[in-house]
Amino acid sequence: MNIYRIDEHHVLHRCPIDEQPHVIDIRRTIVHVTDTGPCLTPVTIGHDTGTTSTVACGRHEPHERQCDNCRTVITTGTITTSYLLGITRPTPATETVATSGLAPDPCPVCGEPLAAVLAARGRHLGCHRSSRRTRPERDAA
Repeated sequence: MNIYRIDEHHVLHRCPIDEQPHVIDIRRTIVHVTDTGPCLTPVTIGHDTGTTSTVACGRHEPHERQCDNCRTVITTGTITTSYLLGITRPTPATETVATSGLAPDPCPVCGEPLAAVLAARGRHLGCHRSSRRTRPERDAA
C-alpha cells in the first residue's frame, strides 16, 4: 500500500453565537506518496470450486494484522491557519484560561445561574434577548 504525507489548512471564524474563533473548514492536500512495495505476508484464499488464490494481506486482513507494506499510513506535515472576518491571530497575552464556577449575576433573560465562563457575554448561549422573563413569570409557566 502507501504512506501518505498531507498538509492541512484550517480556516477559523467568529460568529455571533460563539465569539471564540473556531474552525469552520479544513483543507487537506496530499503532498507526497511513498509506495511501500509488495506484500510481505500474502494470504492464500480457498474458493468453493476447490482452487486457491494468493492475495496481499492488505486486501483480506484487518488493519492490525496487515504487514508493514500493506498497512496504509497517513502523516500530517504542515498545519497552516487563516482567520476570517477581522479575527487577529491570538497572542499569548490575549489568551485566557477558562474560569470555573458561577458568575456573580444570574442570566438576565431566564434568571438561572450563569457559568463564570459566560460572564462576559452576560447570558446563556441559548437565551435570546427578546424573550426576557422574570423568575416569577418563568416559575408560573
